Amino acid sequence: MSARHVLVIADSCFSGSLTRGALGQPPASKDRFFAEIDGKFSRKVITSGGTEPVADAGSGGHSVFAYYFLKALRENNAPYLTSFELYNGFVRAVANNAEQKPEYGTIAMAGDEGAGDFTFALRN
Repeated sequence: MSARHVLVIADSCFSGSLTRGALGQPPASKDRFFAEIDGKFSRKVITSGGTEPVADAGSGGHSVFAYYFLKALRENNAPYLTSFELYNGFVRAVANNAEQKPEYGTIAMAGDEGAGDFTFALRN
């Protein structure tokens, strides 16, 4: 795939098995950290749980996972947010409110270069 950054978000039972085995470019960052990770190919995945069933019902008409995922995005005010930072911002809330623990990982054999990450850019 020619995309530099790919992030798969899966909110389904047994989606953790993905960790085993767009509107254009965001504005260029003047932050050296984000400029560096933007230059590396990344293939990341955030799943709603491991290899077990996950909760369908939560708050606001969403699953527990989707509710806290969207909440973390809405409450973000940083100009740039990596997928790993996003994950860290909601994983505990999901684990504390459902019998599941979201997972974060690299999609195996898909061209990930290790140092890159999918980055969200805050819109004004």
